[in-house]
Amino acid sequence: MILYVKRNDQGEVIALSSELKMGYELITADEAMDVFKRIYPEAIKMQVSHELHHTDTQMIRVIEDLIELLIAKNVIQLTELPRAAQQKIFNRKKIRRLLSDAIIPDDKIEL
Repeated sequence: MILYVKRNDQGEVIALSSELKMGYELITADEAMDVFKRIYPEAIKMQVSHELHHTDTQMIRVIEDLIELLIAKNVIQLTELPRAAQQKIFNRKKIRRLLSDAIIPDDKIEL
């Protein structure tokens, strides 16, 4: 979306428009984000929260893989972890196994 702004004598944005009008100028992407942050702070919070949640799920998978690797290399024993952590690891493994069993490989599909 292209944004045009009208500025006061101090250079502050006092109006926005999606079309070019008399006294308005095109703003850069950085300026548009700054204006957006001031006008829609809640939308920015929601976007950041969404991004954080998305990266959280990615990090969970990384941590699961790291734990698996440390156990496989005998750096740690699963039993050294708290029982609650062990149970969560077992549950995640069970869910992943169920999911992978439910997926039919391409070479097994008959046409």
